[in-house]
Amino acid sequence: MKKTFDLAFYHFKLEFLSLRACVLCFFFLIFNGIFFYNYLDIYISSQKSLYTQVHGNYSFTNFLSSYFSMVNLLLVLLIPATTMGSFAEDKKNGSYRLFLSSPLKTAEIVFAKYFANTLIIFSLLMMTSIYFVFLAFHGSLDYGIIGCAYLGLFLFSCAQIAYGFWVSSMCKSQLSAFILTLMGLFLVFIINSISSLVKGDGLTASILRFISTSEHIKPFFSGLISLVDTNYFVALVSFFLFLTICVIDSWRWR
Repeated sequence: MKKTFDLAFYHFKLEFLSLRACVLCFFFLIFNGIFFYNYLDIYISSQKSLYTQVHGNYSFTNFLSSYFSMVNLLLVLLIPATTMGSFAEDKKNGSYRLFLSSPLKTAEIVFAKYFANTLIIFSLLMMTSIYFVFLAFHGSLDYGIIGCAYLGLFLFSCAQIAYGFWVSSMCKSQLSAFILTLMGLFLVFIINSISSLVKGDGLTASILRFISTSEHIKPFFSGLISLVDTNYFVALVSFFLFLTICVIDSWRWR
């Protein structure tokens, strides 16, 4: 286990200090700041009676839900860029033979890279918390809802990273891994909207809503931690990491 964590921190430092990570971090924080400012401006304006009469009530809970929903969408765009080279590049240049011949097991290598990627996303999410630290100096906040929202985003990110790993292990180029991961994540993200267009007895629509990641993360933005939603993300992580390990193990026999 110690070797796994040592390898994880090595990959974390290698990836987090890379030019690609710096560029992604820059744009992620820039767009985060833009969305936060815009939704905060709407919330402040909503406290004026004229705005409320025209647009209706816009509570602080609505502000949090709107902001975290946009962060959620940014992660759908960001994570494919962080996972695309996890195994595709190793497969392309043949360097995968080095870690296949190492004393570490395949699962330990996958977990090490996975922990490194989750640490990167966790670090980015924690950077955005500075906005709420700023707000805390100007009034009281509902830290329960904010904490639940960050927990939901982290679980959501963990599931996406696991999926990105599996796609990367199946591809030979980073570009194809990026496109396929982005397409898959975006499809599962919007499938909840597609379910409303399905006609019939409602069973198909219910299945589509259950598959949708957006359906399972919304309760977190309202301060609700559901065992069903939590298990959904944990199951996705376990399933796609298992598939990734199986794919990489198959490289030994090619």
